[in-house]
Amino acid sequence: MTFFISLKICRSLFSFSSIFSSISETESILKSKRSILTLGWIRLQVNKMPLISDSIAMIKFFQVMKLKFRVAFIITFLLFSVQILKAQESDPIAIFNLGQDAHEKGDYKKAIELYEEALRLLPDFPEAEYQRAAALIELGKLDDAETGLRKVLELRPDWSLPMVTLASVLVSKRSYAEAEDLIAKALKIDDSNNLAYILLAEIRLQDSNASLESLKNIYEKIRAISQKASSNASIWALRAALERRLGDKDSAKSSIQRALSFNPKHFSALSEKIEIALLEGDFTSAVTDAENLVKMYPNYIDGSILLARSLAADGDIFGALRILEKLDPLHSEVKRAKRLIELQGSTDVASLEKQLENEKDNVEIISKLCLLTRRSNPSKSVEYCRRYFEKQPELAATSYASALVQAKEYEKAIEILQKVIIKTPENYTAHANLAVALFQMKKYREARKEYVWLAEKNPQSPVIYYFLGVIDDNLGDYVKAIISYETFLRLADPQKHKLEIESVKFRLPVLKKKIEGK
Repeated sequence: MTFFISLKICRSLFSFSSIFSSISETESILKSKRSILTLGWIRLQVNKMPLISDSIAMIKFFQVMKLKFRVAFIITFLLFSVQILKAQESDPIAIFNLGQDAHEKGDYKKAIELYEEALRLLPDFPEAEYQRAAALIELGKLDDAETGLRKVLELRPDWSLPMVTLASVLVSKRSYAEAEDLIAKALKIDDSNNLAYILLAEIRLQDSNASLESLKNIYEKIRAISQKASSNASIWALRAALERRLGDKDSAKSSIQRALSFNPKHFSALSEKIEIALLEGDFTSAVTDAENLVKMYPNYIDGSILLARSLAADGDIFGALRILEKLDPLHSEVKRAKRLIELQGSTDVASLEKQLENEKDNVEIISKLCLLTRRSNPSKSVEYCRRYFEKQPELAATSYASALVQAKEYEKAIEILQKVIIKTPENYTAHANLAVALFQMKKYREARKEYVWLAEKNPQSPVIYYFLGVIDDNLGDYVKAIISYETFLRLADPQKHKLEIESVKFRLPVLKKKIEGK
């Protein structure tokens, strides 16, 4: 616009000069492609020069010449600029480049306007369509971005970049099946696409039925990406989530710390820290950390859901539901969390069983009944846990085995638990149930290995030392038995472990006499 205003001013000034008869004459000279426009003008003025003898006139002549030369040069420059601008106005590539400049500066609205102008001039312009979609994503207009990215893939079906970008949009909209198909196609074209692997990892984490093998495969990819110099907090947080899902809490904790070293306020890393606290039963820390997370990110719905889950785990069901009532009731994750928390607060087996009659495949209800009937009706618990195991074998294996132990079906429980431990070696619950099952089957040497492992992980648990004492007593290793029994007495609660304390106090003198007798 500045060029046009300047041009009008110069034209009005120049109408009083005698350099050219009109601006159209100037433009015609420009179009004739004469290399030095001003040279012709200077020659024109030479014919008007006064005689050398008239020195005063000569001085005035050159003063006028100097002024006119400047004006002519300005007009030449402006007219040349106008020609360039006119050319750019009809050049989609030039307009696209201007859009790129605006895009890089963060002016996404301006960038979109320029990309759309380029597309108006050249409709089949996939690069402009892609960049327009990328700018729309920055503005949060995912539906429009999705439409644009699909158009790009119609124009260039073998371009992996828009495939992965469209997959990222679909993941954010929870359309995981189509996103995974696009990722697979993109990786066939370029198997080194890190973003594709990152998105695939996010999909696997959202799938509660994802196989252990698929989780391990994507974990290896993410682990390799995390080792690169370009790694960041997001990559390490994603790695932590996979490690947690694979049952490797210690590695997950290390990855969380690494993520937080990049960014102490990283949302996903802090969320994973809370997930680990919930997994370890440290509900107080989980609630505190979740409250702080919501303060930092008040508009993140996932943070509020995590706080609700933490409150529910800590026994505050009503507080958890109050949090969820403030969130979008139509949001799929809010609905799911509310359903699970309501189930978590329910202890009415009859009511849940009646609800299950209308929702026969409801995994949440089945898993809840698997837990609630564990002590009151072990045989019924086994049936519910079996159904849970059939639907989600990876998640339900330990619960099913625990129900089998409670129902005294030890051999079957041992078979399942040994497989669980091979896949998730740090699974404490699995080790604990395996120890009990082996002990009850009088497989003392195998049981002892499990109890030693449990003691290393939880050295303050008195019950572990009680069973180690009984095992060593039965194996005839009386010195070890005495040490374990005495450790038990030191840690035991007088009320909670009253019967066991009486039994050990009765047994210890006998063992000591046996040792003295040897």
